[in-house]
Amino acid sequence: MTVPSVPLKQGVIPEATKLAIKKAREAGIYCAIATGRHWVEIHNEGLVDGMYFDAFVTLDGGYSYILNEQKAKEHFFT
Repeated sequence: MTVPSVPLKQGVIPEATKLAIKKAREAGIYCAIATGRHWVEIHNEGLVDGMYFDAFVTLDGGYSYILNEQKAKEHFFT
């Protein structure tokens, strides 16, 4: 699926991007987000509301975590 190019507003995730992430997850694709922001900022500003990610890389790579380690192991190491 190709996500159309749209002008980005800071702190706003386009609906087309949200839909692409949803469809990827429905297809069994492991989804992650990488950002320079702190995870608290992401949560407090509601930047990922309505979306689900399996893993996060935040603080410009300074903090990384997987929400379901067992699922990640099954996905990547089987």
